[in-house]
Amino acid sequence: MLDGWRDIAKDEVGGVRRTFTDAYNRVEAGGTRGQFPSLGFLGHFGKPLIIDTRGDEDPVYLLLDYHRVLGSTSNKAWEARLRDWLSA
Repeated sequence: MLDGWRDIAKDEVGGVRRTFTDAYNRVEAGGTRGQFPSLGFLGHFGKPLIIDTRGDEDPVYLLLDYHRVLGSTSNKAWEARLRDWLSA
């Protein structure tokens, strides 16, 4: 459950990944979207956590514990947790 926003059952998850895409790229991660600039475009800092869903649903992009100045997130740790959950 994503804090009352959306429930995604385990069998609805097609995969979990952390990468820049056309929908959320390095430029956006760096803050050039009208917000404060950040270091999010560097390396793993700003990569969104993407939950791919089965069927017709669009993937869900997450920036967990986003730090506005650094552009960093806790997405790397959450990716590992979600992969463990999916394989259990």
